[in-house]
Formats: sequence, C-alpha cells, structure tokens
Amino acid sequence: TLVLQVEAGKMESFWLDPSEYGFQGEEEPALGRSAQDHAGRILRLLAGELGPGRESVLWNAGVKLFWMKKVENLKQGFTRAREIIDSGKALHRLEALRNASQEKSGTEKV
Repeated sequence: TLVLQVEAGKMESFWLDPSEYGFQGEEEPALGRSAQDHAGRILRLLAGELGPGRESVLWNAGVKLFWMKKVENLKQGFTRAREIIDSGKALHRLEALRNASQEKSGTEKV
C-alpha cells in the first residue's frame, strides 16, 4: 500500500506491506452490486462476520487509528480495530449515528 502523508506542509511517501502485519490478502468482493448490497455487507462485517472485505476493513481502521494518534503504532491499531469490530462497538456506534441522523431529519428507522 502506498502511503502519502502530509504533515506541517511537507509530504512524505512510503510503502506499507500488509503481510508484515499478518494480513494474508484476500479477494475483494465483486463490484457492480447495489448500494443496498454494499450497505448490508458493511453491516455484516461490522457485526464481526468473517470473509471477503474483513481484512480491508481492519487494515483501513487500524491505519486510521494510528494516524489519529489513538494508538502508538500500526500493530496496535490493527489489534484495536479488531477488538472494536469483534466486540460489537463499531456496529453499535454506527447504529447510534444512524438513529441520531434519522431523529434529526424526522425519518423513520428502516
């Protein structure tokens, strides 16, 4: 994965190899599905479902936790991302955001 990092007006680029962090690689889910299919897949992944897409979710979440300085290193970021997803906290947070958004807009929960 090519990383471009901008900090204090300076850009740095470097490569990260997911296999160095225990990621095995996976086939991406097929493109061309509907938005509803993708939303359902995301909900299942956040509910802890194993399978295609999980490594991508864990990788992206772990990197973001590191960049946001929520963890000290990438390995901790990936561990923490796995804990958050597997505990159900990620799904719970998404549902809370969705409910708050629907309450504000006056729409019903679907």
